[in-house]
Amino acid sequence: MAELKLEDWLPQEINQGPPFPEFLGIYWPWYTPPGAEFKVSDLVISPTEVNPGQPVTISCLVTNIGEEAGSYTVKLGGDFMAEQTVTLQPGESKTVSFEVTPAVVKSYAVSVDGLSGSFAAIEGILEFELVKPAVTPEEIYPGTNIALTCPVTSRCSNPQTATAKIIIYEGSILPGHGTEVTTKTSAPFSISPGESYNVIFHHTAIAGTIDRRDVEIEVYISGKLVKQGEWDDVYYVAPAPAADIRLENLIIYPAEVYVGEKVTISVTAKNYGTVTGTKKIVCTVS
Repeated sequence: MAELKLEDWLPQEINQGPPFPEFLGIYWPWYTPPGAEFKVSDLVISPTEVNPGQPVTISCLVTNIGEEAGSYTVKLGGDFMAEQTVTLQPGESKTVSFEVTPAVVKSYAVSVDGLSGSFAAIEGILEFELVKPAVTPEEIYPGTNIALTCPVTSRCSNPQTATAKIIIYEGSILPGHGTEVTTKTSAPFSISPGESYNVIFHHTAIAGTIDRRDVEIEVYISGKLVKQGEWDDVYYVAPAPAADIRLENLIIYPAEVYVGEKVTISVTAKNYGTVTGTKKIVCTVS
């Protein structure tokens, strides 16, 4: 017992009990002496979806709302059983955490001192994020070798080995896509949760009935389609550049000759096009 002071020997309040010193702990049966009182709140379960074998943290806030220091035992119930004891001063709060690991695929119930919640163990989160592919070069004609860079971001719960497929279509003025142009599949690639990987496809552009090209990207895990994305008008195939050779400055010299004399006929050929070309020039004298 702690050392007693003079005031400790004074009689307690009449509403508490007989006129004895309070340290003796003799109270009226209907009187509850001041002490520690605890409140449990703010139940948090994180994450709420995991794979079997992955940990889940269950936490709550314990607050001493009484007038004395004291200890309190927090009990975890539901599909998991555990307990922790905390000692708190009046007005003090502390977060109490439990870590549990589900073993099988199912929904798990959680309870902590009247608070309840749940989490689920599932086979595995298979989710990817796709964005519109980038295409180089900017100017594309039939026969141009192009590269399509397709970023794939993993939102999976575990590392995965995946493959990606690209399908290129002609555009269409109607809903949906036009004629399929080509399909290509990537080599398998490994990707971790949160990681981004650029899948690059190479293709030689070809002419079509429509200049616009739509692109579809599919992601596969073990041969199973798990994510699909499609975009219209990803790139355009311009008409093939052509030569435009024109004949100018026809010159006949001399303009008058005698029979048997030579005449020189010349013309200037100029290419107004964007590529090298050939033009056959025919000269007819009558």
